[in-house]
Amino acid sequence: MICGNHCIVGDAMALMVVDLPGMNGIEATKAIVTERPSTEVVVMSAISDPDAMLVAAIGAGAVGFLSKTEAASKILGAVRAGSNENTNGLLGPYFPKSTDLTIHTPADLLAVAAELNARPRRTLNGDTPAERLNRLLPTAA
Repeated sequence: MICGNHCIVGDAMALMVVDLPGMNGIEATKAIVTERPSTEVVVMSAISDPDAMLVAAIGAGAVGFLSKTEAASKILGAVRAGSNENTNGLLGPYFPKSTDLTIHTPADLLAVAAELNARPRRTLNGDTPAERLNRLLPTAA
């Protein structure tokens, strides 16, 4: 992991704390953006000069900046926005915007869910979740 226990990195989004013990969050942001170009990084900091930090974060490839002093609802909203964009990107090819989902049967929706759940993940080095789980669990004798 690029930033150990000091950031949260998912398939589509990373929440990076800049002022890390023994680590530069801006450098970690550059590494995430380089290793996972499709991962959007939102940087958080309690620094006294947020304008300078915003410039540094965007320069490192972050898509946004939040002050740690922001209300929890604003921070959660930023994380949800990134998650929603990822979900919309995954579902868009199956259900374009404004699609009436009532025209699809439950079987149709389950088929899409199965296809999406079975796709390889970058965060699993190209494995599907089932492949990784099968490797991690001991085989029954």
